[in-house]
Amino acid sequence: MRQGRVDFRELAGGVMREGAEVGEEQLTVCGSEISMEGWRAAWPDLRRVMGFKYAVLACLEEIKFLKAGSVDRWPDDLLWARVFGPGGDFYCWRDGPGRLRWRVIGPPGLELPGNLGPGKSLWEEEKKAKFFVNEEAFLLWGQYDGKAEAWQERRVAAADLKYPVDFKGRVKLLCRVYSRRGRVELVWYCDLVEEGEKNAAG
Repeated sequence: MRQGRVDFRELAGGVMREGAEVGEEQLTVCGSEISMEGWRAAWPDLRRVMGFKYAVLACLEEIKFLKAGSVDRWPDDLLWARVFGPGGDFYCWRDGPGRLRWRVIGPPGLELPGNLGPGKSLWEEEKKAKFFVNEEAFLLWGQYDGKAEAWQERRVAAADLKYPVDFKGRVKLLCRVYSRRGRVELVWYCDLVEEGEKNAAG
């Protein structure tokens, strides 16, 4: 690269090379659709197979952040949900009355429960798809206030910040970020840890 001139292609290439390249042999990516009733029936087996730790449920009037083990009933007004942990990241969203679409990211060879329905693998359409993966960490809103017994953040003062963790420090979300052609395409939420802990996404 000549002095005084920025070669963005060269810079981007350097960034991309920092992460490992992965494909079908290292990663499961699939999705499909399911009825709300079918999803409720599939949930216990899916939770057992994937060992989820946390769940985010977005409903008409609130967003709940819970431990996955505490989710026994799925609300009728669910808009979307994300359930995740070191064993995988499952995202579903409403797509019409009584219907959900879903997508899962997980380790290679992941066997989903049969009552979830036949998921379509990304590699059925893009056999040679490859992604660069990097582990990243993001601080979530709020610092713990012992008097209020809640996480508070002036910039989002109206938000009811409640995190399903057993510590009182800043909460950090560990992720695996998958990109190709310079664009982020997949993000696997892996864990919640206290700020200061080593970044290790499982």
